[in-house]
Amino acid sequence: MSRRRLVDTLKAESTTLADALSRYLREEAVHKKGAFQETAQIKIWELSIGRDAAFQVTR
Repeated sequence: MSRRRLVDTLKAESTTLADALSRYLREEAVHKKGAFQETAQIKIWELSIGRDAAFQVTR
């Protein structure tokens, strides 16, 4: 049996990669051993591809 569910994608479509990366930095990266290096790399990513919607990156 397959179940079909309606999935609201509005939030995913409006979230930019920069938004997702910023949230990751605030909530996850700060707890890692290599937080400084990871933060530097993510800042570079934000500048280059951060304006794209996050769901478009995986396509």
